[in-house]
Amino acid sequence: SPKYGWGSVSAGDVGTVKSVESDSRMRVDFPGKNSNWLADPSEMELAPAGSGAFSVGARVRVKPSVSSPKYGWGSVSVNDVGTVKSVESDSRMRVDFPGKNSNWLADPSEMELAVTAGTASTPTSATTGSPAQGTPSSGLAVGQRVRVKASVSEPRYGWGSVSRGDVGVLSSFDADGDARVAFSSHDGWIGHPDDLELA
Repeated sequence: SPKYGWGSVSAGDVGTVKSVESDSRMRVDFPGKNSNWLADPSEMELAPAGSGAFSVGARVRVKPSVSSPKYGWGSVSVNDVGTVKSVESDSRMRVDFPGKNSNWLADPSEMELAVTAGTASTPTSATTGSPAQGTPSSGLAVGQRVRVKASVSEPRYGWGSVSRGDVGVLSSFDADGDARVAFSSHDGWIGHPDDLELA
């Protein structure tokens, strides 16, 4: 049984990570079952891409096939890449497009994962199952307090709302080895482990 109980959620259900709390616990939305399920990250695993909605921290853009987004373009342009800030109970997303709109409203059906530096962006969902594993080569582990290395002028995936010197808690590793860090200024921030150090 999960540490915080099953409630209406069942083994194998796919949900969307809504937030990672300062103590690394996660809030997961399992549509139609529980929109704010409390989870211990060690009891969760990433679901295959395409099996659920987008997660907080995912790097996204409007699909090329969408000429007019449901909620309008505003200051956002075709091919702009943003980071999912939150997923609302009705599955609409708030996306941060740095320098353009930090709280852009998006319909997930109009969005796609952005590809960065030749690798696919983060997997999109979490599911109950075996514990998530860290990347042994990085020397970092879930639960550790980390920051961007002083020697890194620009993190591989950008600063988002994180500033130099900010300390966050490493909450998980994605399937491709990227680290998710819960900073007070940016929950679900994604960084390459080589850009991070223990705080």
